[in-house]
Formats: sequence, C-alpha cells, structure tokens
Amino acid sequence: SHLQRIEDGVLDEAVDPSNPLVESYATEFELSKGIPKNLEAMLLRCAMSETMPGLLQSLLSCCPPNTVDKQPTDIYSDAILLASEQLRNPENRLHDVFDVMTPEEVLERILRQVLEESEDVFVGDMVLDLLRPFCLDSSVAIHVRLKVLEILEKSVSLSSEDENLLLLLQVQTLIWSEWPDYELDECTTLDADTRQAMFDELLQRCSTLSGFVVLGKLLQCGDPLESTSQADPETNPWTRLIGQLLLICDGKAALDAAERLFLDAIKNCNLNLACCRHIFGELQKKDSLIHILRSFLQTDHAQLHNDAIAILRVVDQVSKSDYDETVLNRILQ
Repeated sequence: SHLQRIEDGVLDEAVDPSNPLVESYATEFELSKGIPKNLEAMLLRCAMSETMPGLLQSLLSCCPPNTVDKQPTDIYSDAILLASEQLRNPENRLHDVFDVMTPEEVLERILRQVLEESEDVFVGDMVLDLLRPFCLDSSVAIHVRLKVLEILEKSVSLSSEDENLLLLLQVQTLIWSEWPDYELDECTTLDADTRQAMFDELLQRCSTLSGFVVLGKLLQCGDPLESTSQADPETNPWTRLIGQLLLICDGKAALDAAERLFLDAIKNCNLNLACCRHIFGELQKKDSLIHILRSFLQTDHAQLHNDAIAILRVVDQVSKSDYDETVLNRILQ
C-alpha cells in the first residue's frame, strides 16, 4: 500500500504529525493513491510554497518505490523552472500557487529553502545554470530579468559574467527610463572606461532634473568610478553632475535633488573635502540656508561643519524655513 510508509512512521520521524500543515499533506498523500503524477504534483507544490525544514525530504521518502525517481534538488529544480516560465508567460497561470504568491516570491522562497537544506556545495551553481538562460533571454522584459538576477545576487555567488549582466540590466533600466533612444547592446562589457564614457556622454546630453537624478543612480551602479576619487571638481563626476544640475535647474525641487545627490556622493565614494567645498560654494550661490546646513552638517569633514556654522552666525534673521530637526540634531551634536 502507498500508505504503508506513512503508517510505518517515516513521515512522523522528520516532522510533527500533529501540525495542521503536515496533516494536510498526509491527507493529500492518501488521496494520491500512489499515482506518480499525483505524487509529483504534491511534491512540486510543497517545494514552491512551504518553508518547514525537512518536509519535502520527508514526503519524498514516503513515496512508494519506483513512483518518484527524484531527489529534493530535482523537485526544487522543477519548481525554479516553473516559476521562471510563469515570469516568461504572465498572462497564463501555470500553477495555483501563483494565485497567492508572485513568481518572484516563489523563487526567493525556493532559493532560501534549497540553500538551507542542501549540503551540496555546488547547489548555487545548479541554481545559476537553471536561471541563466532566462536572464539572458532578451525577449523577456528587462525589469523581470533584473528582478531575478537581484534575487540570485542575494542568494548565491554570481560569476563575473552574471555580475556584468546584472550591472548591464541595471544600467539599461536607468538609462532607457530617460533616454530610450540610447544604444546599449547586451553584449557590452561594462568596464570602468565604458561606464565613464557613458556618463560623460549622457551628462552632456542631460537637460532635465529627472535626467540628473538618473545619472546620480548610474554613478552608484557597480564599483565607484576611479574618477570619483579625483580632488579636482572639474574632473570628479559627482561635482560635475551636481554643478550642472544647479546651473540648469531652478527651484526647491532642484535644491532638494542636489542635496540628495551630494549625500549619495558621500556614501558612494566618501567625496573628498575639495569637491565638497566646491559644491558648498555652488549651493551658497542659490542662497538656501537649509540645504547648505542639512547637506554639510552630515559630512565627516569637521571643516565643513565649521563653514556651515559660520554662515549661520552671520545670517541676520533665521526663520523656521531655514532649519529642520536634522539640522538641529547635527548642531547639538
């Protein structure tokens, strides 16, 4: 009987039989009547939707001999391929699991589970081999492939080729949101020189606030460019970017964007004092005390803190619009 192994306690040894989840699978196991197709459907659903340690292995061990000739990694592989196929064909529901979880959520769950349960050091390579063709398929929307690669990046060690593809998709998504006519082939290797040339060209073309924001995000894709360590404001991409933004764009939105870009620059490459001082001077021309104080009191440069406080001291009258809680907290520190 296909129930004999449950009756023998094989399932009970690995998991708590009183758990309602386990009971539901025991019932489904009974209804399967030992038919391989039914058993495999049950195992596939378990692989995609459950996180109980050992449950899939336990259910698999209960299957009668010669019914399911698979290991847990085989079941997980089937589940990964099904989730990727659902992403490829979102208009068709391929499994009822996708009624309650997105394919991306299913993938994340499977990867966590398979990496936790498997003792095989090559399981990460197996996952990459399964999903690489999907990520390379240019017929699939960029944002979908990018999401899958980002899930993989959090879970496994990417090869240099996979890392380049991830970076390329990130860059394509950013650039095409603002410059859809920009030519960027998926065979492009995004080395430092290529990324620098790309930034230089787009900065020259840029004339909108949203474009400058995109270029700031572009500078944060991948390792910081070597030029971000330049002390000369004329060659440092961050000072060039913020300076150009303040030259072309006006108003509070432009000042807010310049402030955010400045703080991004500090985090991204620990922007040097000379470049910080240059941006300080550009912001002074805009005569917005709150943006000067909020920006430069958050740097690690004590000299800039002193410069910001010095400006505050010579202001005849400070209004509520000239400071906020961030500024007050930094001054009190």
